Amino acid sequence: MPEIHLKISPYMAGPLLDILRAVSKSLNMRLAVPLHGPEETDQELLDAWREGLLETLSDDVGRLLDFLEEAVTSQLPMQIDEATSMQLVRAASALRLRLQESFLKRVPSDKLESGEVDFNDFEPETQQVYGIYLFLARLQEQIINALEPDIWDWQGDAE
Repeated sequence: MPEIHLKISPYMAGPLLDILRAVSKSLNMRLAVPLHGPEETDQELLDAWREGLLETLSDDVGRLLDFLEEAVTSQLPMQIDEATSMQLVRAASALRLRLQESFLKRVPSDKLESGEVDFNDFEPETQQVYGIYLFLARLQEQIINALEPDIWDWQGDAE
């Protein structure tokens, strides 16, 4: 089972969870990215498909929030199974997309992903959101590395 080591200071935990809860509420209303589903001419099927995606997303985000709250209170390494790991990765992705879409619009995606952003260029409120964006990215990396320890060994050599 993957083991995740998270240290979240109690000082940061409150704002982190508050912002993630607020952002997660907006995810319950619509998907983080627009998707085209099965048979767009069959509105009932399309609605059911999207509703299923939203329900899964809501479950994933709820699991992530529970996981973070538990990590804050226990301060011990957290063991999670593979299914939960995937829930956390999906939820972190959706929340990062929403943070980018809502608060970090002016920053190009490639700069956000590469970390080529000067933290001091942001207003204090945006700094906080950007910090959460980075936190979620690091959490995803930790989970993926715990699931697939050799994934980062790729050298990029193509034959």
